[in-house]
Amino acid sequence: MVQKDRIRKAAVFFMTINLRRFFFIGLGLGIFWLLLAREGFGVIGRELYAFGLWPFAGFIVLSLFNFCLYALRWLLIARRIPGSGKLKFWRLFFHRMSGYAAGYLTPGTQVAGEPVRVGLAMIDGATSSAATSSVVLDLAFEVAAYAIFISMGVLFAMAQGLGGDGALIVPIVIMGLVLVFIFGFFAQIVRGKGFFSHLVWFSKLDKYKSLRGLHVWLVEVETMMGDFFAGRAVFVSSIFSLSLLMTGFRVFEVVYLCHFFGAPLKLWQAFLMSTLPGVSLFLPIPGGVGVLEGSYTAVSALVGVAISGVAFALMLRARDALFIAIGVTHAVLQGQSLWTKQAK
Repeated sequence: MVQKDRIRKAAVFFMTINLRRFFFIGLGLGIFWLLLAREGFGVIGRELYAFGLWPFAGFIVLSLFNFCLYALRWLLIARRIPGSGKLKFWRLFFHRMSGYAAGYLTPGTQVAGEPVRVGLAMIDGATSSAATSSVVLDLAFEVAAYAIFISMGVLFAMAQGLGGDGALIVPIVIMGLVLVFIFGFFAQIVRGKGFFSHLVWFSKLDKYKSLRGLHVWLVEVETMMGDFFAGRAVFVSSIFSLSLLMTGFRVFEVVYLCHFFGAPLKLWQAFLMSTLPGVSLFLPIPGGVGVLEGSYTAVSALVGVAISGVAFALMLRARDALFIAIGVTHAVLQGQSLWTKQAK
């Protein structure tokens, strides 16, 4: 009877998750369709065609260069965590591409791809604890830099008197919550207090026999992450500076795209167009579909840039589609390789 009750509760739980997922996907697609209809399919098509194939190829090269920096940061972090094995740059590059694909295709855009990265790093010889530690730290630096970058854009927009009708209230609340969470995480880990393990302890979940192993494992992972910071102030500062540089690269991408769309930007316009729409990626909608297009449409109008926000976002999505194809292909090949080894 107890077993049946647990199965029923689990079924209800997963059904609720799927219903929410379909709801948000449907909401995003609805917004996307309305934006396409409002701007006109012909107008958007002409703008994309006028952009040109070679400029798009140049955009891909720029994005791949920045993606290499993301892989480099993960490698630098992993090499300072015992048990990571002999991870190689290009392997981590493609592992990260697979994680990017998983995150993009699921509601948790910023975090959903991390279990994929952990699994792929373990295939390369990293222990479960070491792989999780390196991925979580890499993600923490990424989210912290991203949140600071977007918050700077929101504050700059407020200083310019933009969004005076309350349009910036939602971004302010979202980024405030993200910053409190991520810096709370860093503070607890650096002090050796633990974060996720502390949440498990505080919620009394460790009282359940089935979850005691999870609590012990979390303590081990967080101890590794705490040791990562010990005596490495200069190195940690360098990693954080690199994270800010990679995030700030978005400004250059915006300038590049707008130039070939025939809409040269001033620096402050490029800064706002590269920051404010980023809030949409923290929403539980896969890839921010619809919301991202709407954000670029709103921000381009806000800063006075004569460009189709939908066409701009679709150029980003074309780049992302290529990255997703690479990431999914790599993940499938790794899965096949692992299955073949286990079958022998």
